[in-house]
Amino acid sequence: VKKRDIPLNSYGIGSTSNSYSNNNAGYNSFQSNRPNIKILSSNYNAPGTLDGSSNFDYSFESENGIRQQAVGKTKVIGDTEVVVMKGSYEYVGPDGQTYVVDWYADETGYHPSAPHLPQDVPIPFPEIADAVAAQIAFAAANPNSFDDGSYNGNNQVYNDRPNSNYGINK
Repeated sequence: VKKRDIPLNSYGIGSTSNSYSNNNAGYNSFQSNRPNIKILSSNYNAPGTLDGSSNFDYSFESENGIRQQAVGKTKVIGDTEVVVMKGSYEYVGPDGQTYVVDWYADETGYHPSAPHLPQDVPIPFPEIADAVAAQIAFAAANPNSFDDGSYNGNNQVYNDRPNSNYGINK
């Protein structure tokens, strides 16, 4: 049996192209129809390069109006080192308006802030606000009372008496 030389594309499937090159192994040949966006400015100071500490910063600006900047440092909480950062980014939306988002990120998560982002809705009734506060307090006081929703056969209660109402509540 003679082996056929079939050119393969990057997915390993025979190609119908008349040209074949073996020297682009690992190269993604996908070409976008969109033009490349130039980076107008870029700055990065890695941890330890600013003042010998864990402080760092970066920023960049591109020709299509995208800008981003951030500063950060590491912080020890208990015996865990966490990264704390703050910054902002901006971009031009499809409507031509420039949108700016200020943010910070720490051990509690990522916290963006901007007028165009959804805002918390105030609770309209005091009794609902009190109930929510009570739930939050209960969760804080009982951190191990989480029910993950999984089945545990050991927690089932069985009743040996037959059900005489057959689905009708009496």
